[in-house]
Amino acid sequence: MSCTRVELHRLNRLYHASSRVSQAMVLPPSEEKTAPQICQRLVSDGGFVLAWIGRQVPRTGAIVPLCWSGLTAFDAEQIKLLAHAGADNRRMAQAALTGAKTVVCNDFPAHSLALPCGPLAKNAGIAAAAAFPIQCGDGVPGVLCLYSSKLHFFGGREISLLEEVAENISSGLRHLEQEARQKAQLDSERSAKDFTAVKQAEDKLAEMHAQLVEASRVAGMAEVATSILHNVGNVLNSVNVSCSVVSDKIRDSRIGNVTKLAALLNDHAADLPAFLSSPKGRQLPAYLSELATHLAAERDQILLELQSLASNIDHIKEIVASQQSYARTAGLVESVLLPDLVEDALAMHKGALGRHSVKVFREYNDTPPLLVDKHKVLQILINLLHNSKYAVDEGAPPEKRVTVRIEKNGGNTVRVSVIDNGVGIPKEHLSRIFEHGFTTRKGGHGFGLHSGALTARELGGTLTAYSDGLGRGAKFVLELPVEPRKTTL
Repeated sequence: MSCTRVELHRLNRLYHASSRVSQAMVLPPSEEKTAPQICQRLVSDGGFVLAWIGRQVPRTGAIVPLCWSGLTAFDAEQIKLLAHAGADNRRMAQAALTGAKTVVCNDFPAHSLALPCGPLAKNAGIAAAAAFPIQCGDGVPGVLCLYSSKLHFFGGREISLLEEVAENISSGLRHLEQEARQKAQLDSERSAKDFTAVKQAEDKLAEMHAQLVEASRVAGMAEVATSILHNVGNVLNSVNVSCSVVSDKIRDSRIGNVTKLAALLNDHAADLPAFLSSPKGRQLPAYLSELATHLAAERDQILLELQSLASNIDHIKEIVASQQSYARTAGLVESVLLPDLVEDALAMHKGALGRHSVKVFREYNDTPPLLVDKHKVLQILINLLHNSKYAVDEGAPPEKRVTVRIEKNGGNTVRVSVIDNGVGIPKEHLSRIFEHGFTTRKGGHGFGLHSGALTARELGGTLTAYSDGLGRGAKFVLELPVEPRKTTL
C-alpha cells in the first residue's frame, strides 16, 4: 500500500471516528455516560490503541482520569501515572492543559514528556501520542489524550481534524451541562405548575420546533433558488446580447440600398435601355450581385442569433421547470436515481459551464436508487459544480475539464465524485476547507462547503476533499447511504 493510500485510509478512519464521536455527544444524557463512549469510539473507529479523558481538579490543579478505553494491559494506576504531572510539572497531558494548546509526541517512548512512562509505553506498543485541551462541564479544564501504535502518526491534517474533534467534545460537554441545568430548572418549574400549564408549554415548544424545521427547509430552498436565479440571469445576459446583435444588424442593414436602387430605376423608366447601357447603368449587375451576397450573409447571421435566442429561452424554461419540481418535493424522503440528480444539477449550470468553455465528462456506473431528501443532495451537488467551474476558470488549463463520477462504494453506500483540472488546493488548506467562513476565492463567503459537509453528515454520509496541491486540480467526494441510517444507542 502506498503512503498516500495509507494516509487516506487513516484520514477516512478519523473522519468516521469524528462522526461517531458527534453521535455520542447527542445520545447519552450526561458527561458520565458520554466520555466513556467517546474514548471507545476513538479506539474502535479511529484506530488508536489507547484513549483517555481527564479533568483538572480546581483546588490542586492535578489531572484526574475520568475514563479510558484500549490497551487492556493498562489499569487505573497506570493511566494515573500518564496523567500525573510530577514535581517538575512535565507530562504531555499537563503540558497541553497548562499551555492551552495541542501537544504532540510522534516518538512518545523517547520523548521527555513521556518520562518515566517511556518503557511502559514502549512495552505496550505505543509509538506516538498527542494531548488536546478540552473544556468539561462547568467550564472545568480537561484533556483528551490519544495514543497510536504508528510512529509519526500525527501529521498536520490529523492534528487539525482531531482538534476539531476536541472542540466538538468541549462544545458537547458544555451543551450537556447546559441541558442538565435547564432540565433541573424545568423540573423545578414543573413542580410548581399544574398539568395544563405544562401541556401548554410543551405545545408551544412543539410549534416552535415545527417553525424552525420549516424555516430550515425554506432556507435550503432559497439557496437552490439563488443558484437558479443566478443561472437564469446568466442566460438572460445571452438573450440580451442576441437581441442587441439582431437590432444592430437590422439598423445597419444595406436593405435601404434596395430602395435607392428601385428609385433610380423608376427615375429612368422611360429610357431604361439607354440608362442600362450607360457607364453608370452597366455597374448595376455587379452591384446587385454584391448586394445580394451581403444581404444573404446578414440574413444568415440574424437567423443564427434568433436560433441562439430561442435556445436560451428554452433553457430558461428548463431551469424554471426544474426548480418547480424541487420546490414541490423539498423535505421529502423518496427513492431517486443518483444520475438523475446529477443531471439536474448539471442542467442548472449548463449556461455557466458553456459560457466558460468547460467540458463535462460523465462516468456513471450502475448504482441502486437512494432513499433520500433529493433537495438536500441537489444543494450539495450545485455547490460542488459551482466551485469546480470557478476552479478551472481560475486555473485556466488548455482544456477546462470537470468529470462527474458515480459509483457504488461497497456495502450500502454510493459516492459521487466531482473532479476538475483547475487551480487545485494547497495542502495546508485541505484540513480547513470545510471550516465555516474559510475561503480562498475573492468574493467567496466560505459557507457552501461547510454547509455541504453538515448536510452530508445529516444525511448519514460524508463530504471529503482531495488535491495534490496548486495547479493539480481537486476532487470532492460525496458519499451517501442507500437508505437513511438508523440512530443506534
